[in-house]
Amino acid sequence: MVLYLGYSVGGKTGTSEPPVGKPEEGYVASYIAISPVEDTRNCSSCYII
Repeated sequence: MVLYLGYSVGGKTGTSEPPVGKPEEGYVASYIAISPVEDTRNCSSCYII
């Protein structure tokens, strides 16, 4: 958790492997963030394929 302009922000990263038999599809990385942590009103996500 970090404090940004008076708001507490939390986040989580994730990684998934390609489907079995389809290595050409590669890995997928993700990140999701919420703010403020105590009473969430905003949620953002990012996926890198």
